[in-house]
Amino acid sequence: MKIKRFSTFLIGVLMATALVVSACGTIATPVPDAVVTEEAAQALNPRQDGPVAQVPTATPTLEPTLTLEPTATSQPTSTPEPTATEETVDSSAAGGDQITLLVSRIGSAERGMDLYNTVYDAADGNACSTCHYVDSEEQLQGPGLLNIADRAPTRVEGESAAQYLYTSIVNPQAYIVEGYPENLMPQVYGEIFSDPQIYDLIAYLLTLQD
Repeated sequence: MKIKRFSTFLIGVLMATALVVSACGTIATPVPDAVVTEEAAQALNPRQDGPVAQVPTATPTLEPTLTLEPTATSQPTSTPEPTATEETVDSSAAGGDQITLLVSRIGSAERGMDLYNTVYDAADGNACSTCHYVDSEEQLQGPGLLNIADRAPTRVEGESAAQYLYTSIVNPQAYIVEGYPENLMPQVYGEIFSDPQIYDLIAYLLTLQD
């Protein structure tokens, strides 16, 4: 009897359950929570534990410093010779070929011609051209100076034309041309002219050729 009653009770429970199910419909399947991926979780909470992608930091590249090569300094091929000036050349330079050398190096015939034709108060208002022809060997007051470059070396033994003319300008009494009186030429030109000017005068006189 007990077994029969239990069976009847169990059948009743099952029927009641069936009625409930039919009334409510299909038992809803629970919706699973959204699956959050590890990447999304890290994006939402970057401070959570776990590896965090490291953004590589650009390492500055140091540019090499340009090293300048030393520039070669050109060495002078020769030592320039000093230019003769009034301070470095004096009357003691009247030494034969030395005078010729100085005349050839620094003498200017163009400047010498200007000096030759200039009137000087210290010379009693005379110019060189007052007493000497430049286009003739004939006497004016003093000897004509045409072709003096040829005649001058024959006047004093051992003296070049340049030395003879130098001495004739600064010390005209050192040699008196035959047929001319002493003290004819003023003896002040050594004071009027500097040595470089005398070299200019000589350079001009040596060009007087026919």
